[in-house]
Amino acid sequence: MQTYPEHLRLRLDKLEAECKSRNLSSVVVYGRGSNLGPATKSHGYMRYLCDWDGHQNDSVLIVTPGRPPVLLVSGIFSKFFAQRYYWIEDTRFVKAPLLGNHIAEFCGDAAREAGAIGVVGANEMPVSLWQPFTQGLSGIELVDMSPYLDQERVVKDAFQLSRHQAAADVCDQLFDTLRKELRTPRPVFQLQAELERVARYAGAEYCMTWLTVGPEADYCRFFKEECRHVPQKGDQVLLGIYLMLDGYWGHAIRTGSLGEPDSKHQQVFKSAQSMWEEMMARFKVGNDLATVHQAAEDVLLADYPDRHEQVFRFRHGHGLGHSYEDPISSLAFPQAYDGGASPQSVAAQAGMLFEVHPNLFVPNLGGAAIGDMVVITPEGNKTLTNYPRHLLNWMD
Repeated sequence: MQTYPEHLRLRLDKLEAECKSRNLSSVVVYGRGSNLGPATKSHGYMRYLCDWDGHQNDSVLIVTPGRPPVLLVSGIFSKFFAQRYYWIEDTRFVKAPLLGNHIAEFCGDAAREAGAIGVVGANEMPVSLWQPFTQGLSGIELVDMSPYLDQERVVKDAFQLSRHQAAADVCDQLFDTLRKELRTPRPVFQLQAELERVARYAGAEYCMTWLTVGPEADYCRFFKEECRHVPQKGDQVLLGIYLMLDGYWGHAIRTGSLGEPDSKHQQVFKSAQSMWEEMMARFKVGNDLATVHQAAEDVLLADYPDRHEQVFRFRHGHGLGHSYEDPISSLAFPQAYDGGASPQSVAAQAGMLFEVHPNLFVPNLGGAAIGDMVVITPEGNKTLTNYPRHLLNWMD
């Protein structure tokens, strides 16, 4: 069994102190596992507080001031793993349908005495857990502790950034792998399988890619049914990487062609490049991050004044950390397809980590995206991903 990691001890000590200041009996933290990748935010809280990964199983961490933490796991093999390799001594196996009842029973007396209990991850709790949990604690105030933890997670320390650097290095390795693997003709989904194998071999617990290949890149293609095309000379090739290494996200995108890019591909890439440059110029301590998002949109409007509404794009950036879309810092980067949502004002701080990925898909031209992991420093910013980001000829 591991010893109690010091950085986790400090985080849990701070959470216990916050509990006491708010007169909460405990904090119940629900977390899904890494198997859901970017589809879960609760996993990020679990990794931040205790570095636990339930993989395909639900887990619950109970933090009570003055008492050792308790971890509830809903998979029997998770229990066996924890006994041998994990640092929380009180890890209990509870079948998933019984988790809510167990939490209510475990926390009930102290919660009734205090009148309030903290909760994290409630918006992802399944009904089968939520109902017996809340019914068993009827009349007790449930306090959302996510906003407190969100603030704690905004700035990354040197240790966290070193782990994200390791994840970024794996992303760069996958770009190099794609360059080599494109020399052997095969369907795109088989290329994805090889990329994901390389990531897992490098130690990533999770990896997913989108790989769009064709004469005109149209959108992010993830699945076998849409990735049966065998790459041909002249095709655009765009690769997006999502991976998690020991709980720390890595994320990057590159754009290129099989052979020399034609004029249409050069035109659309030039827009993405201008967007990237304008965004990077604004990633500085004290700047409003909403201006970073707007800088990318301004380039699109200038380059495609009559077709701006026809250009598909996903958000041009987001915070990165233990969650794919880390809280608070992601608010400055709305999705273009969210019905005209406006960016929220967020002040840039040293130690914030982002995925910066300006992108556009233009009908009858093609698509382009450049994605890099970027940390804000006291002097400006620094990229963690460093694979060449010009318009690539993947056959070079």
